[in-house]
Amino acid sequence: MTKLFIYFSFLLLPINLFAQKTYYYEFKKIIHDKKQSAGVSGGQFITFMSDICYESNKKGIGVGHGMLRRNKRLSNSSTVIYNGKSYWDNATTFKFTSDLMSLTVITQNGDEYSYKQAVAPTNVTTCSLIRKKNASGSSSNSSYGGTVTNVPTQPILNTGGGTSSPSSTTPGKSTPVKVWHECGLCHGKGTIVRESNVPTYGTDSQWYCSQCGRNVWKSSGHSHVTCQQCYGKGGYYTTQ
Repeated sequence: MTKLFIYFSFLLLPINLFAQKTYYYEFKKIIHDKKQSAGVSGGQFITFMSDICYESNKKGIGVGHGMLRRNKRLSNSSTVIYNGKSYWDNATTFKFTSDLMSLTVITQNGDEYSYKQAVAPTNVTTCSLIRKKNASGSSSNSSYGGTVTNVPTQPILNTGGGTSSPSSTTPGKSTPVKVWHECGLCHGKGTIVRESNVPTYGTDSQWYCSQCGRNVWKSSGHSHVTCQQCYGKGGYYTTQ
């Protein structure tokens, strides 16, 4: 009988190690730019499993926001800290009281969202804040406090009435742009090196060429002449 009990205990051990708990947190207030606003509603389901937590539905199934991992270094006897991805952004802090009854969400920009653990309303089965898919397939936040992900692809033009709106007109002819092309022969210098054998009758010596930055032999006939490809201009312009 004892052996049978131990056998079933080992079978149940993995389930206990990875058992998850899901709680509903009711939205209480926002602190934005150090100003509080209590006129809020809704709530989030948070599921805990081992050292991670994530936003989920009532059954503990994630809603696709990512997960947060417990920060053991910052957690203590009174608070439990989780860091990671959430509805708000990719570097959110979840700050729970040690009994998990209170939650403060701290976003990257410093906004704080206060939640209290409560019994979920009977008609609520998932989080009230869930990222919506836009036309491109990426996620965007639909509620106050979310990160801005929908960036206009057209320039914002002043309409003259003090407001701005995306431009829907066809752009006019663009101003011509001059593009410089460096000469491939002289590499923009306007001159090229010319060398020829010069007899020195056994008295050859070196001299310093300031344009080359090095010593050259007199017998090499080293000199610099106007580039025959760009005629000393170093290159040319084209208009686009």
